Amino acid sequence: MNKEAFIKDYFVDRRHSPSRKWQGLKDDEIALSVADMDFASPKSVSLGLKEMLELRAFGYTALPFDYFEVFKNYYLRHHQIAIEKDEIFFADGAIAALYHIIDCFLKKGDKILICPPVYHQFANLIKTSEHTLVISPLIKSKRTFIMDYEDIENKFKDGVKLMILCNPHNPTGHIYTREELERLGDLALKYHVYIISDEVHADFAYSGHKYTPFMGLKKYEEIAFGVMGVSKTFNLALFAHSHVIIKDPILKEKFAEFLKVHHLGNPKYANALASYYAYRDGDEWLEVINAIIYDNYRFVASCLDEMGLYYSELEGTYLMFIDLKEVLNETKIEDFIAKWRISVNLGKVFGEGYETYVRLNLATHPALIKEVMERLKSLIKE
Repeated sequence: MNKEAFIKDYFVDRRHSPSRKWQGLKDDEIALSVADMDFASPKSVSLGLKEMLELRAFGYTALPFDYFEVFKNYYLRHHQIAIEKDEIFFADGAIAALYHIIDCFLKKGDKILICPPVYHQFANLIKTSEHTLVISPLIKSKRTFIMDYEDIENKFKDGVKLMILCNPHNPTGHIYTREELERLGDLALKYHVYIISDEVHADFAYSGHKYTPFMGLKKYEEIAFGVMGVSKTFNLALFAHSHVIIKDPILKEKFAEFLKVHHLGNPKYANALASYYAYRDGDEWLEVINAIIYDNYRFVASCLDEMGLYYSELEGTYLMFIDLKEVLNETKIEDFIAKWRISVNLGKVFGEGYETYVRLNLATHPALIKEVMERLKSLIKE
């Protein structure tokens, strides 16, 4: 399917729907905030869920017999990582998965490190789970943001027990290279720091950038946890369902016992089924949506270049991190955005020092993206 046919078939105007992103906006406002898409999921998902409803008897129901094989084949096909059935655990979404791992392997008050600017829920969950938040800010490097390994090592030395890694990175769009991951992994091994790698944006990679699963680096299996799923990939956030990947036998045994004791890890059938049909039949859909997102990025990037505004290069995800400092003058960023008549995520929620940044969601109709850029150009000329 070409891009034009895809947009005609799959774009959904969510303006007057229960969408969290669009709900409450004025008719002339455009939502580019919450990290979901304005496109329908692959048709196989709707057809599969329709078959589920036709069961009519909704008692305890087993997963499709080939669920694990479909999951395994997807990651082998797309990311060249072999994942066995006994290495897969379930959670009701990525944040729930993080909570489960932290509750299982850490004690209250233990230090957990994150590298802002980064997904704001990481800091929230560290605080609400009664652990100690430790920060190692990323370093702005040309059109991307990289880890400060010297600072990370100092924090590891000072007693950090676990680090949450976001790869591909939200909000900067950076995909960590194998060399970057190995440098971090070597430090984690040296100081025995667990690494949770949140990889829910794994299926978005552009312009020659290659996503490397941290769980695919065998050397670090004894300290590594992968959190994977397709809520972002196929726009399935409504069906909260993710996978915790653990390869080390000792860690697997401890986590399995934790889930059993707390009666966790049993997937919701409808949620798992949505992911199953997407994993099984969504390859062509994913190829086209990636092309549309990257077209949107290139258009936005060209406009920002004309305006002299900084943005981080989109290596992965469908989220663009943009600095509006050069056009704000004395205007508060909230007032500027209100005049822009759009809804975006403010950079300050991702970390201190990003008060002039916004995170812009590219996963929508190209016409809306063009309208947003035209409005920005007009606003700057005022």
